[in-house]
Amino acid sequence: MLDATECKGLEEIIHGVLSNLRRLEELYMAESFLKWGPTVGSKDETSMASLDEVMSLSDHLKVLAIKIPDVQMLQNEEFLLKSQPIRFHVSINISFKNPMPGYLFENSLMLRGDVKEYMEIGAVRYLLKQSEDLSLHKTYNLKYVMEELDDQEGFQHLKVLSIMYDNNIEYLMNGTDWTCRRQPAFPILKSVTFENVHKLKFVCRGKLPDKHSFMNLRSIAIDSCDELKYVFSLSTAQNLVQLQSLTVYECYKVEEIISKDRMEDDNASRMFPRLTFLKLSYLQKLCGFYTGNQRDFTYKV
Repeated sequence: MLDATECKGLEEIIHGVLSNLRRLEELYMAESFLKWGPTVGSKDETSMASLDEVMSLSDHLKVLAIKIPDVQMLQNEEFLLKSQPIRFHVSINISFKNPMPGYLFENSLMLRGDVKEYMEIGAVRYLLKQSEDLSLHKTYNLKYVMEELDDQEGFQHLKVLSIMYDNNIEYLMNGTDWTCRRQPAFPILKSVTFENVHKLKFVCRGKLPDKHSFMNLRSIAIDSCDELKYVFSLSTAQNLVQLQSLTVYECYKVEEIISKDRMEDDNASRMFPRLTFLKLSYLQKLCGFYTGNQRDFTYKV
């Protein structure tokens, strides 16, 4: 094991040091060394260690915590693909601090910047598919999270999702365009946070593929999403049987929490049976929680 976590004074790692650690299984470099040299063989090659050396460890590396200043440093297609599974805490193009949450972290990935650029790099696609905790911060060129980031495979491993300061995302999932029906979407997702996602229109658009999609979701927090009018479609709400906490704050265009499409069956009695915390604040246009069914129904919150 090599642990250089938060070693802010670490200014130099000589080329060849990391690649010679041929039995290294755990490498912790979160919030420490950032001055990686260029790819080996590059005309700009220096004496500084490069990420290629980290890649060369991937046939035996089991744990990696690292901060990468530029996604282009991951263009080597062999990165993290030799040893599977690998446990990771990776942040890419993040200028602020993203501390490692102890040593027993789950697979976590934080991205900032151009999503199209990320999706051209095999290492990032691998990390996305294996992520259990995913944070998107100031990303762009992304409208539908699941369809564009996970190739419609449904994020089978994801447990926690945070999306902050985004001007492009419209839906977490666009069910009307989803063609993959072999498996549920977000089957083990527990927590979702949207903060300043200014073009968000719906959490999920259209009907979910099956009753197992989102079935383990326990917490949803939505803050300062300017274009949001309806939080859930009726079919999405009916799947949230484990939901315990719902917060919607400063979304000034929200009219209803649940909106019923004309093609959806009406069954309000099945919604949110485990909800214990509800916070609706600064929603000036809110007309009701769910007005599609005028029958009285109550929640113990």
